[in-house]
Amino acid sequence: MREDIERLVRLESPSTDKAAVDRCGDALAGLLENAGASVTRLPQTQCGDHIRAEFDGGPRRVLLLGHFDTVWDVGQIERMPFREEGGRLYGPG
Repeated sequence: MREDIERLVRLESPSTDKAAVDRCGDALAGLLENAGASVTRLPQTQCGDHIRAEFDGGPRRVLLLGHFDTVWDVGQIERMPFREEGGRLYGPG
């Protein structure tokens, strides 16, 4: 899991860079599919596409809502590198 998180952080996905957010979304969609989800991309024209992942397996449903844009400009990873310290992971986003 640590490697997956590091990969997503290093992708950098500033909110205003659709191509960068979509690259991060592609990686996230792949991780979700590998975990057994059925993934649907909801195309957007001005911002990164939305990703919907659905897991089968029970009578109850859970909604988990989040975002994967980081706000920081591309290049922030050089100034705020991904690191692990004291059992915690740090980086932009």
